[in-house]
Amino acid sequence: TGKTEILTERHARLIEKRLAWKYDILSITFTRRAAAQMRERIQLRLGEDVDKLPIINIHSFAWRILSNEPSTSEKPRRILDPSAAFKVLRQAMADVKVREEAWNPRFVAALIAEAKEQGLSPQEFLTVPDSLGQQAIARVYARYQALLAECNTYDFSDLILQTARLLET
Repeated sequence: TGKTEILTERHARLIEKRLAWKYDILSITFTRRAAAQMRERIQLRLGEDVDKLPIINIHSFAWRILSNEPSTSEKPRRILDPSAAFKVLRQAMADVKVREEAWNPRFVAALIAEAKEQGLSPQEFLTVPDSLGQQAIARVYARYQALLAECNTYDFSDLILQTARLLET
């Protein structure tokens, strides 16, 4: 749809017309690939090195914000890659006795990611109190978040959710 192209054009034009200093412009894309494409296009257009310009994806932006927040843990804060996060989710399911035969872990992971994208906590996820299935997923979600907190880690969905909450406060 041309989103990266339009963002690139705007970024380059602000620099060319001296409406902004090149280091004052923050361009955020959704993927690393789009950020790399944007950087390459701007470099070609301006004819100068732009490797140091703040052109990043949304997860990198969120990490920069969160990593500057004070931590109460002695462990260093880090981001779990999807396979490590999946292992933690499976541990959470086992801890709250939600059997993988009854609930496919990939489906549970997708439900939790969707809840995080909507800004829902484990308690807010539970919209139908009489639903045994929703209760089970809410328990897994709560335990999963507790396990992530114990290790001072985030999954990719947490990067966006926690940054949004931080910016709101």
